[in-house]
Amino acid sequence: MSSPYFYKIKDKETGKYYVGSQYGKTASKDNFFISYFTSSQIIKKIVKDRGKDSFEVVKIYERNDAREYEAYYLQRCYSLLGKEKFLSMFYNRNLSPGILLDESIIEKQTSTKKLRWNAGLISKPLPPNWKGKSRSESMKQKLSDSKKGHPVSDDTRKKLRDSNLGKKQSNKTVQKRLEALKENDRAFNKKHWLFVSPDKKFYYAVGKRNIRMVELGLVPSSTFYKFVNTHQSPTVGKNAGWLFFEGKHKIEEILKDTNVSSIIRYE
Repeated sequence: MSSPYFYKIKDKETGKYYVGSQYGKTASKDNFFISYFTSSQIIKKIVKDRGKDSFEVVKIYERNDAREYEAYYLQRCYSLLGKEKFLSMFYNRNLSPGILLDESIIEKQTSTKKLRWNAGLISKPLPPNWKGKSRSESMKQKLSDSKKGHPVSDDTRKKLRDSNLGKKQSNKTVQKRLEALKENDRAFNKKHWLFVSPDKKFYYAVGKRNIRMVELGLVPSSTFYKFVNTHQSPTVGKNAGWLFFEGKHKIEEILKDTNVSSIIRYE
């Protein structure tokens, strides 16, 4: 039986810490530093070179939200210490998946992903300097499935919320986000949607997806998502027989050979 746990260890020689968690099917704190030596390559190398006695276990305790608590703990330390001091005190080089701190690691991962993507080994990645790229639908589903089964406790949610209270973005940051939003045709209120009726009428909308669906007598529930861009339609309910598409370029491709009189565009 899996027993997720959180831990914090200290390098006796350097005084630096490493914080982590184990939450997989084989997770058990009884195996910590016996058969499991963290997921960090840095720690594993030190253990190989100097032995496992080089580290002192400062904290270790079981909790169902170990993964989320690890992210909360690291982000809290980072906000209190700042980047330079944090990196001098911790071996950790990321605050949570996707939030890397070491520029050399970011560059290395980006180069590796480019090579694997070009070789067709992975779906489109989203490293830090690949703005504008998007993941495939199959990759999105895989990522979604990987996140399921990791519940976040109310206590952790509150801690994460409290850690961000009072933070305010600078005017420069706000302006950058607004400018990026203008150029992003996949922003929530700017997404392009196409609803194809059973009698082959094409209803094209930009934003206001739920409103347009209700106007057409459709149900904008979360279940309709599994039919988006699949060329398949629900077989029961109000959405039965309808096709759903999302994405400006995909829709333009579908409509290029469609009779104009069959297309209803919403302003």
